[in-house]
Amino acid sequence: MAIRDGTMAVLKYLFFVMAGLTCLECKKLTATDTSQTIETHGYSFGLQYSRFMYETWSIETLDSSAVVEVEIDMDIEPSLGCWYDSLQIFDGSNSGEDSLGTFCGTSSDNTVTSSGREMYVVFQSDGSLQMRGFKLIYKQVKQKYAIWMTVGIVLAVFTTILSVCLILFLCGVCKSKNEVSPISLNNAQHQQPVWMIPRPHNHLQVVPGQFVPPPTYQDVTYQNQQAMEMQDMNRRILQGTADIAMARASPDNIMVDSLPPSQYYEKT
Repeated sequence: MAIRDGTMAVLKYLFFVMAGLTCLECKKLTATDTSQTIETHGYSFGLQYSRFMYETWSIETLDSSAVVEVEIDMDIEPSLGCWYDSLQIFDGSNSGEDSLGTFCGTSSDNTVTSSGREMYVVFQSDGSLQMRGFKLIYKQVKQKYAIWMTVGIVLAVFTTILSVCLILFLCGVCKSKNEVSPISLNNAQHQQPVWMIPRPHNHLQVVPGQFVPPPTYQDVTYQNQQAMEMQDMNRRILQGTADIAMARASPDNIMVDSLPPSQYYEKT
């Protein structure tokens, strides 16, 4: 009896493997951002799965850059190596792809993620013992490298914009430094402006202005007309008078030290 059961199990396993290489009768599902559910008949109501079951599901993500993630809650006949009843998950479109795990027993904390956008699920049972089965919750998630790629693109754009702004700012600063503008020293009279002239490498050199001395005046003599008339009359200078007044002349004006009015003069 044991030999017969073993032979039947081997034949059943070979049939399942051969049938699983294609997805002619599998249920094709689409994973989205919203969680969806696969479960054996009556699992949520505590019913047992049927004998000699063989069911397959092909899950594909809606987003080509996403992967499939599943959470498994199961109550499947336990056995060494899950030889009798089992839930198998493959990383691809059929059972010929790499296995992501074979599950049996009772558990509710299993999470499996595909490497690409497709996942293939197989559930099989024999005729000896039936239990509740399984419930599988699946959805699509972003791949880690896709997330980092998005972050990298955002950082690259931000860095480019920042670099352009910095270059424009530096160009504006350089342009303003290269402009030549005159300045005047505080409290400085009779001098030319001082010009700020840029040297190579944007270093500034202060060129001192040419200081212009104040206008000079020529000392000239001027004899008061009244004094001259009185000298002609008396041939001498009256007391209290001055015969010579000093003046300072410039190209624009003559400043003369005047004498008192004539009524202040007396003959001696």
